[in-house]
Amino acid sequence: MLFIRQEHIMRCFLVLFWLISLLPVSDQGKYHLVGPEEPIKAQVGSDVVLPCLVKPAVDARDAAVEWMVDSSKTVHLFRNEADDRESQDDRYKDRTYLNHAMLEHGDVSLKLSNVTKNDEGIYSCFVRRLPDLSEERHVTLIVDDGKENENPDKHSGGKYLNN
Repeated sequence: MLFIRQEHIMRCFLVLFWLISLLPVSDQGKYHLVGPEEPIKAQVGSDVVLPCLVKPAVDARDAAVEWMVDSSKTVHLFRNEADDRESQDDRYKDRTYLNHAMLEHGDVSLKLSNVTKNDEGIYSCFVRRLPDLSEERHVTLIVDDGKENENPDKHSGGKYLNN
């Protein structure tokens, strides 16, 4: 009888070991953020989307998502499944939008409305979803104010006014 019990225990152990082997392996290091390699360009007064995606796609609704500019100012913060407007830098108030429905698909892109020349810079997208994801991605924004293409003599008076 003792032999049967040991055999039964061994069989249970093997079944349990097999079931454990079916569980997913830790996702540590499995996910990463992707975004554009080239700068994003926008016109003053327009809206722009700063792309940032979790790959492979994972539900980021339970993550902390923070967008910063020049590594110092909080542009947008999403945590505890809601936007945290208290942490946001004043110059971005009421101009940012993180699509909560798209978070489910790993899309943590940020929409910035009514772009100004002062918005130009390097934006950082941080995603923290412990224990399997904690990463950052940089997106460069270049803002065209339309002044580069103007003729300098047109507004300065130039040499033609003195003739």
